Order: sequence, then structure tokens, then C-alpha cells
Amino acid sequence: YSQQVYEAELIDPNDSFRLLASEDNPCLQYSSGYGSATLKYDPYDFKPARITKTLAYATGIPHAGILTSAMFLNRFPTTKTNRNRHRAYRVYDIFLDTNILEIEGARPEDTIDTTSTNPTLDNPACYTCHTVMDPVASTFQHWDEKGRRIPSFHKSKKNPWSTDIETAGIAGKQIPRSGGTAQYETMLQWLGHEIASDPRYMRAITRHLYKGLIGQDLLPTPGENASEAEIIAFNAQRSILTDIGQAMASDGWNIKTAIKGLLLSPYYRATTVNNEKGIEASHIGAVRLLSPEMLQRKLQATLGFDWYELRPNKQANRIMFGGIDSDSVTTRITEPSGLMVAMQERMAVEMACRATAFDFTKERTPTTNKRRLFKFVSPDIQPFDNDGFELPSNIEAIKKNIQYLHQILLSEKLSLTDAEVEASYQLFLSTWQLGQAMLANPNDYQPAPSTSLLWTCRGRWDRENNDQVLDAKLRVEHDENYVIRSWMAVMTYLLSDYRYIYE
Repeated sequence: YSQQVYEAELIDPNDSFRLLASEDNPCLQYSSGYGSATLKYDPYDFKPARITKTLAYATGIPHAGILTSAMFLNRFPTTKTNRNRHRAYRVYDIFLDTNILEIEGARPEDTIDTTSTNPTLDNPACYTCHTVMDPVASTFQHWDEKGRRIPSFHKSKKNPWSTDIETAGIAGKQIPRSGGTAQYETMLQWLGHEIASDPRYMRAITRHLYKGLIGQDLLPTPGENASEAEIIAFNAQRSILTDIGQAMASDGWNIKTAIKGLLLSPYYRATTVNNEKGIEASHIGAVRLLSPEMLQRKLQATLGFDWYELRPNKQANRIMFGGIDSDSVTTRITEPSGLMVAMQERMAVEMACRATAFDFTKERTPTTNKRRLFKFVSPDIQPFDNDGFELPSNIEAIKKNIQYLHQILLSEKLSLTDAEVEASYQLFLSTWQLGQAMLANPNDYQPAPSTSLLWTCRGRWDRENNDQVLDAKLRVEHDENYVIRSWMAVMTYLLSDYRYIYE
């Protein structure tokens, strides 16, 4: 149940696996002898180790990173007729930024070729693509459809590799199969080295980083009918990303160098574009619909806690919100559906309900302010006094806090007189006035209004610390003047803004 089972050697020879105390070892009763049982090691004590034990029929598995990982081999399986060609297609796409299906050539509509015994080798219409794809497919011949290693001695007897497919290699270079440089048993390791030395590898890495950070696909290669503006945009993007990739390669393939380059590029930092150059600049600027995981992190960063309905145990909700399960659902939704909009509205209501009163439980004094959201107001700051007169200082404090909320939730830097701040203030004011009318005439409403907050909206639990119950002195469970519920309305308004779920 740990690396010790495989008689692994720790990378640090002076280190050792942590032993379990006998009273903490639930498996001890199943062990015939504690001193000789591997069950004595803590299964949660993970340390860098290397498996060096000689296997029964071979000297181990020649790992080649992602190429030999169970995730890659099972996500992109093979069949007896496919012969690893799908895996080869994905290798070119992921690591060499090459779509084999875009190679020029005729693809017969009738896939049954009766004119040649081996179309992938003899038919020019087929060979154009297969001469690129099949050598890479052959490098996977030691791995079966379930991602299991097939030793060569076993493969030759029960699963021989066909000779009617291109010899293992890449880009016209064949893998050494004999002599002092033979790589027959380590084909994918050889392939990995060849990929890393290919100039397209640098482009592929920057493409993945660009997609991950900017949230958009790279501009497609301009076709014959492309406009001059589209060609300019493509060439400019290719030039910038090439410079970033070369800087990464020159720095010992330090991926942080490429990330830094992208973060400093106009694609990430641009705030305005020239409207007269709409096509050339249309791709500049980062924008994306947040995935469920990213939204959770944003809620954590802005409110201090995430939404219960998108936690890992709510997999179905995550998928409905555009997420994936890396099994049957592998493509994220990038355009919001009606269901996703409804989920955002529910999220806005629930998070505003839970976050508002909780934030008011935090300390706010002239010298200490631990609040995230309501740094400039308290629950007793109302826009009007009991006689109906405006309280200018209170109104200014309310607007200042609204201004602050716009900044931290929507990344808007607004003045106090901005129309957006005024719109949010009017929402606060109308909600507060409705609350005053309801509290003044409780018999006119069914159900009758209460000064008690809804149970789930109360500042009763420490939302940032596993919902531990707060000390009674800190709790905020009542809203005597409807101020807290007015702030909930503002929070709901801001969290339901489309800009909150976009970055």
C-alpha cells in the first residue's frame, strides 16, 4: 500500500518511510508477523522513490512521461485495426502543434480500397497522411489497448507487430533497432527525445499556455481568401509567441519564463484596442467563461469561501455548469446556456445570503478592519434618519462601500458619482425603503416580516473555517432596520453580473 510494497528505493538514501504505531495500524490483525509485514508503513507517507526491483521477465518499464502514462494511453486507446494511429494523431496535435487531418491531399469518399493490397502503403491518396502518422503509431507497439506494457518476448508470441505498416520513427527518421544505439525496447523514450528537439514542440507548448492563460484558441492559419487584416493579426501573434517560446527554450525550457512572457504580452494586459483595426485587434485581451473550479477559486478569493453546490462532491452540478468529469464528459462549455445562467443566479442569491451577515461578524475598529466586503459601513448605517431626513455622511459611506464592491467583485474602478455606483445605491435604497414599509406595517404582509434573518443567511457560522459555530457574542442573526438585507440585494446584483463569471 505504499512505495515500500514494490521495494522502491528512496531518492534520498538517508530518508525512510514512516512507521505506524501498533495502535494506529488497522491492518495489523491481518498480518502474520508485524516485523516482516509491509503493512507497518504509513500509507499516507509519500516520498520521492524509484522502483528498481527487477521484474520477472524484464528489467522494468521504460517510462516516457505522458506518453507512457495510464491517463494518456487510456484516454486515447487503440484497436487491432486502428493500430495506435489515434495515439499518433494526438501526439502530433498535443506535442507538435500539427493536425494531420489538415495535410493536403485527396481523401477517397469510399474508404474501401480494392485496387491495392495495402492502401496505407500503396495508395498515394492514403499514403500522404499515413507516411506521417504511421511511424509514430508504430512507436506505441509495446503498449496495448488498455495501456499495459507488452514486453517484446511476449509481444512476438501473442501480439506480433504487423509488417504492413511503416517502421517506427518520426519525420523520416527511423528508430535504431539493432547495434549499440538500439532503442527497440525504449521506443517511446526515443520518441520523446525526438519530439523535444523538434521546433514544433516549442510552438505546441506556447499554444497550450496561451489557451490556459488567455482562454482562447490561437488564430487559425489564414486561407487563400483571408483578408490582409487577418494575415497581419496571425503573423503578429505567431511572432510574439515565437519570441516567448524561444525565451523559454533559451532559459533551459523553464516554463515560468513562457508564463511570464504571456502575462506581459498585450494578449493578457491589453485594456483598450484601436477600433479602426477591429479585425487585427479582435483577438487581443483575455476573456473566458470561468470553469466551475475557477469560479470556486474566485469566490474563495473575493468572498472568503466557495459555493457548496460546486464542491467536488457535487459532480453533476459541475457538469451542468460547463465542467468535465474527464470520463464521459471531456469538453468544457465555453458559451453559457440557459441552465448555467440560472445556476449563476442561484449562486448569487445563496452566496450573497451567506456572505453578507458573516462579513459583519468580523472586527472593524478605527485601528483594525478584518472585513472583506463591508469595510466602510456597519449594520446601523442607514441613508435616512427616523424622521425621514437624509444622512449625507451615511450615504457617502454607503456609496464608498458600493464603489469598493464594484472594484473587488467586477474589477471596476469607478468614481462615487459614476452611474453604476448610483444604480447600485438606488437598489440598496429601494430595498431599504421597502423593508421600512414592511416593518412599519407587518399586518399588511403575508407572511409577516421579521427582524430575524433567514436561518441560512445568519452570521452564525465561520464560513471561512469549515462552518464552525461562532461565539454567541460575534453572531449577527437579526436585521432590525433592514440594512443587512439591503446589502444582500446589492451583493446579489453584483454576483449575478455576467462579468463575475467571466475573466
